Amino acid sequence: MKTGFETIGDVDLVRIEGEVDACDTGALCDLLVARARSGRSKLIVEFAEGVALARPGVRGLVVAAKLMQATRRKFAVVASPDLGDWLHRVGFVHLLAVHHSRENALAAMAGAPSRATLAGTQAANRLDAPTFDILPRTASKPV
Repeated sequence: MKTGFETIGDVDLVRIEGEVDACDTGALCDLLVARARSGRSKLIVEFAEGVALARPGVRGLVVAAKLMQATRRKFAVVASPDLGDWLHRVGFVHLLAVHHSRENALAAMAGAPSRATLAGTQAANRLDAPTFDILPRTASKPV
C-alpha cells in the first residue's frame, strides 16, 4: 500500500495505491483517523485504479467517515466502478459516499450537482415519457 496526500482548498485528499490487504488494515485505519482528526472540514479518500481492498481494510474508511460525520464534516470515497460496486455488495455504501471521479466528489462536497446527477435529473424530468392511466380495481368473478 502506498499513500499520498494533497490539499485542494479546504479538502484533505488521501490517495491510496496498490494492494490493501489485512496486514495494512491497522496502518490504513490509523492514517485515516489521524486525517479525520486533523480538523479539516472535508476529507476524500481516493483509491487509484486497480486498488485491491481487503474487507478488513474497509474498517478504516468506516471509522474515518463516522468521525467526520459526528462533527458534521464531509467524507467521501473515490473508487473505480468495480471497487464501488464491491463496497456496495459488502454493505458499506450506505455509510460511505462513493464517487467514481475526484471531480464528482469535490462537486458533491461543494454542494454543486455533478454532471452525472444533472444527466439523471434531466432523464427523470423528460416529458416525452409515456403516461399511464390508473384505473379502479374491479372485483373478479370466480370461474
